[in-house]
Amino acid sequence: MPTYRHCRTFTIASMLVTAVILAAGCARLPVSGALPVGVAVARVTKVEAASPFAWDPGGTKIALVSGSFAIHDPDADNSLPLGAVPSAVAWSPDGDHLAAAFPHDKDATLRIFNTRGALLSEADISGHVTKLAWRSEDELLVAAVTIDQLSFGADIKGVLYRWKGIGKPAATTLTETTVRPFIARWPLETLYHTFTFALSPLGDEIVYTRLQDPPAFSPYVKICIRNLGSGAEQEAAIAAVTSAGAVYSADGERILYGDGANASHWLDPWMGKELATFPTPGRTIALSPGNRYALIDGRLYRDGKEMVSFPATSEGAFAPAGGRLLLRYGGNLYMISGLSEPETDKKVPAGSERLLTLRKWRSEGLISVPDYQSARERMPLQ
Repeated sequence: MPTYRHCRTFTIASMLVTAVILAAGCARLPVSGALPVGVAVARVTKVEAASPFAWDPGGTKIALVSGSFAIHDPDADNSLPLGAVPSAVAWSPDGDHLAAAFPHDKDATLRIFNTRGALLSEADISGHVTKLAWRSEDELLVAAVTIDQLSFGADIKGVLYRWKGIGKPAATTLTETTVRPFIARWPLETLYHTFTFALSPLGDEIVYTRLQDPPAFSPYVKICIRNLGSGAEQEAAIAAVTSAGAVYSADGERILYGDGANASHWLDPWMGKELATFPTPGRTIALSPGNRYALIDGRLYRDGKEMVSFPATSEGAFAPAGGRLLLRYGGNLYMISGLSEPETDKKVPAGSERLLTLRKWRSEGLISVPDYQSARERMPLQ
């Protein structure tokens, strides 16, 4: 398997090919290093800076904001407009529905569309939505932040909503912190950034950030894991408030998180064991579906080795089907294609109901971590 060192020894000819591809496809995207032969970069479309974007599960359509909110088909180069600008978007697992959160004042409206752009359902909630994720075909998870300004600071809550697409979303407050006045004056986007989550591949857990403001120390976030079935939680790590939080590995047993200051870490949260580190703080993180590639602060890693780098402020999303990466930089969205990923990297044990039960027991302390690992290893792969 090629390593980063091997990538650096490509022939002059292959580097010239890469240079031609870059010049033709992404003249406005600064690139440091040589992409492997077969990997291409092309500009997709203009997008609004800091706006959300997301692949559909098949990796053929993109929800994005280009002037207005739209479903974009990069192959046909056309878009289906959906209207106002959302703060977060997410496709359902089957790709038939698109959820979006639209902010207004201190609150938001959740809407679900079909692929033809028809509005199917909507609901109002309190707070600014920072993250959406479908737990199943009919349940949407929503992270929202509410901020109440006080004379002695501000009360900041992180609320997890669960919505079935009908009725009123159910709310659970996961974090509540009273912060000091100078923190209360931070830009709203910075305060919103302190509460977000990632959903586990099996849909049974989330890893989320919880703001802390101890009187004698600098504010920081805890990175916590919560089992959605049992409600049991454990603290996995701590990080600076500039951290992007954490994402799950393909098997749901590890997390990749940025400490927001110095490095990003592969962690086994149940054993408390650090498995690897990357020398970049993890203020933006994206992980490919099989874990072969990671985009951290604009640096693209393959098999743990840095392959090429883009501007540190760029943000990315890997196609759920693998092979492609969307990268937003400035006012443009780019596509990096040709990222091969072995299918075997995506395998998880079969018998998900049994595995979900074991994971729930582990969260509640009803089964030891070694016993859980032993039982999991005996399960066949699907």
